[in-house]
Amino acid sequence: NIFGEYRVRCYLSKVWSLREAFYIKAKLMLSELSQSTGLTTVLQPLVETLKAGLDDKIAQIFFTCLSVIEELLPELAAEQMSKAQVAPVFEGIISRLLLKLGDGQVRIRDSSVQTLLAIAASPVVGSYAVNVQAARAMPAKQKNAWRPIVSRLKLLQSLVEAHHVGGQSGLTTDSVMDFVKTCNGFAHSNGEVRDAARDLTVALYKVVGEDVTRHLSSLRPKQREEYQDAFRTAGEGRSTRGAAPKAVAAPPQHQSKQQSRRNEAHSPPKPDSRPGSKRDTRSPDKVENHDLFV
Repeated sequence: NIFGEYRVRCYLSKVWSLREAFYIKAKLMLSELSQSTGLTTVLQPLVETLKAGLDDKIAQIFFTCLSVIEELLPELAAEQMSKAQVAPVFEGIISRLLLKLGDGQVRIRDSSVQTLLAIAASPVVGSYAVNVQAARAMPAKQKNAWRPIVSRLKLLQSLVEAHHVGGQSGLTTDSVMDFVKTCNGFAHSNGEVRDAARDLTVALYKVVGEDVTRHLSSLRPKQREEYQDAFRTAGEGRSTRGAAPKAVAAPPQHQSKQQSRRNEAHSPPKPDSRPGSKRDTRSPDKVENHDLFV
C-alpha cells in the first residue's frame, strides 16, 4: 500500500538495477509521503528496506541507500519527530554502517563515516545513538584487521571533536580510552593504527585536558615523548591556557629489597674526595689548591 506492487517487485528482484530503481523511487517519494500520510506511519517499513539495501552486495545499491538516508533525515526533522521516535528505529542502520568501516573499498568506508556523522548531527537521532555503538568493542572478525580499527578510531575522533564527551553525548573519557586499549591502539603492529590512536587521544585531550593522561601509563618512553609534544601543541590552541601539559606518567618500576642489595653490591665504590686518600681521583694541583684553604 505504501510503495505499490510494482515497486515492491523491484525491491525483491534478483536484478540489481531494479533493486536500485526501487530506492531511487523511494527517495523521490519522501516529500510526497510527508505531505500525504506523514513519515511517521511509513518510517519503520522504510527503514527495514534501507537495512536490506545496506546489506546488498552491490555497491551502487549501498550508495543509493545512503542518499535516501541523507534525504530522509531533514524530512523527519521537518515533521518535528522526536529522538524517542526515530533513534531506536535507526539503531540497525547505525550498526550496519559501523560494520562497513571494515570494507575493502575506500569509498564505502568514507561514505559510511560521513553518513554516521550526518546521523549524529541530526536533531531527530542525535549523537548519543551513534556514540554508544561506536565506542563498543569491535566484532571478533574485525579485531585482527588494521583497516576497520583505523576507520573506527577516526570516526571516534570526529565524534569527539563535534560532540565532545560527557552529558548526553554518550561518550566519556573512560569509554573512549577503553576502546583504544581494547583494540591495542597504543601498541598495535600497524603504524596507521598507532597514529590514529594518538590523534584520537589528542582530540580528547583538547576536550577534557589532563584527565586523559591517567590512561597512558603503558606507553613506551619514545611514545610518551611524542604524546607529550602533541599535548603541548594542542594545549596552545585551547581556549583556557594555564600550566604546561602534565607529563605522561611512566609505568611504575617495582624493585625488591633483594634486588636493591644486589645492585648496591655490584656498584663501583664512590671515590673519596679527602686529600691524601687512596681513592682520591683529583689532580695534584686541585688537591694543593684545596689544602691552601684548609
